[in-house]
Amino acid sequence: MTNPNFRYPKPDRSDHEMQRASRRDFFPEIDISRQETTLHDGRPAIIEVWLDRDTRATCQSVFYSRIDAENWSNDDHQAYLSKNNILKGNVAEITVVATVDAAKREMWCVTEILSFSDE
Repeated sequence: MTNPNFRYPKPDRSDHEMQRASRRDFFPEIDISRQETTLHDGRPAIIEVWLDRDTRATCQSVFYSRIDAENWSNDDHQAYLSKNNILKGNVAEITVVATVDAAKREMWCVTEILSFSDE
């Protein structure tokens, strides 16, 4: 296991309430799982797996610090997360969004669709 590098803050998702049942009309998601990990460069990350009720897509979102990664392209994120054995697909299948966490720190949110359900 990689030791944390304290240069990179751990994403603060305390403002995200886990949703076990889809009660919202806007962005009706169901949270499936959440895990914390440390990436190969010591950067803490949070991985959340969730179901989009509207599209029936199971997705995975990875949150990590933008420090030293401010200008990364989608290819850079794909290579970085693939090196860490997190992404399953290719760069065409990810969405990268710059965001701010609950502690007002700049983070990346990289989302990948894992599968679609017919149910």
